Amino acid sequence: MKVIAIYVASIDGKIARNLRDPLDWVSSDDRKFFRAETTRSGVMIMGRKTHLSIGKPLKHRLNIVMTKSPAKYSKEAIEGLLEFTDESPQKIISRLKKEDKHESVFVIGGSSIYSQFMQKRLIDEVWISVEPIFFGAGISPFDLKKPLSVPMELMHVTTLNKNTVLLKYRVDTP
Repeated sequence: MKVIAIYVASIDGKIARNLRDPLDWVSSDDRKFFRAETTRSGVMIMGRKTHLSIGKPLKHRLNIVMTKSPAKYSKEAIEGLLEFTDESPQKIISRLKKEDKHESVFVIGGSSIYSQFMQKRLIDEVWISVEPIFFGAGISPFDLKKPLSVPMELMHVTTLNKNTVLLKYRVDTP
């Protein structure tokens, strides 16, 4: 099972202008690509803030929300669609591998979640859609407290439209 970090970024590498960013700068082509790929996979892992920013569980795929207090959200949980967990990234991936239902799993954010998975070297691939906008400041995809060097190999470059590029990288195993 492949674990893929997927995100859209500005040309200067930001995934949002701020925590309340409506992501109105993301192209419809990228949204379609994201929906198709995450639906095909059937599983998305995200943090609580990302879940709240989306506003509802995304249909036709399991939405796993990492939170320090899953009991607080137990009434919102929907079997097979939306679950809240305080499991570590390793435990989530181990559980999904044991279930043996998915060829791939997408980690969709935010910064803290991407960082936790990358620090533990659980990410196999990183897919970045680059949109033609510059923020100058904003939220970076990774929120690391200390430097981390993770070599990657470019697998594929695709244009989603005349302005949006998709970069797919394979994470080199240590």
